[in-house]
Amino acid sequence: MHPRRVVSWVGRRANVIITGLLLLSLGLAIVAISGWVKADAAQRKINLIEFQRQQEAIGKRVADVATCFNRARSRPQLVIVLRGIAAQLPDGDSRRAAQQVVMDYEKQTPGRADCIALAKKLDVDWKPYVEEPEANGIGRVPNS
Repeated sequence: MHPRRVVSWVGRRANVIITGLLLLSLGLAIVAISGWVKADAAQRKINLIEFQRQQEAIGKRVADVATCFNRARSRPQLVIVLRGIAAQLPDGDSRRAAQQVVMDYEKQTPGRADCIALAKKLDVDWKPYVEEPEANGIGRVPNS
């Protein structure tokens, strides 16, 4: 086609071409806005999932520390009871074996200092789990 014919053809249909370009631009804008809305909704879902996972991780750390302190709290009383039972055994070998089990239990069960160290490691406040803090800041496990 000759350039003059193209210019002449465009000149006669300028309104149609401009209207077509306007509609095309409008359609592209609608598609872009729709994509942006979907991307924003997806990002919100991702943020919610990440927040829930962070909260679950915090809850697990707190539960681990609480369990440690509960075990430490019950350890002294249980050791006394188990030693009393072991002392009542009539056979010397049975008594020694029972006492060894009690000593193994005592070694494996965390103490207050172990629980405080765990709480510090997991970045959990240990103060609600102890009462009457001692001068060194370690405190003692409440009996209740």
